[in-house]
Amino acid sequence: MEDSEPLKEQRAMRPKCGQLPNGGLNGRPEKLEDVCYSFWVLSSMAILAKVHWIDRDGLISFILSAQDTEGGGIADRPDNMVDVFHTLFGVAAGASHF
Repeated sequence: MEDSEPLKEQRAMRPKCGQLPNGGLNGRPEKLEDVCYSFWVLSSMAILAKVHWIDRDGLISFILSAQDTEGGGIADRPDNMVDVFHTLFGVAAGASHF
């Protein structure tokens, strides 16, 4: 069975939206994933009405993996130091678009 045109479009564009295999998002090709891009990329996808192109569970898992469960806050990526900037955008991504 051949894919429908919308499904072909989705499959062609998904790699361009910046979601990596670990669920995180990046802002440009060849860049590492970063929690702040969760907000920026999701916001862009929302404007384009394409949030459904993002793997929700993968992204939430990535954001939570960057969380400091003892001291609080969210880092740019797992095992890095938390900061207010990434905490804000990590929480805003989940609250705004999911």
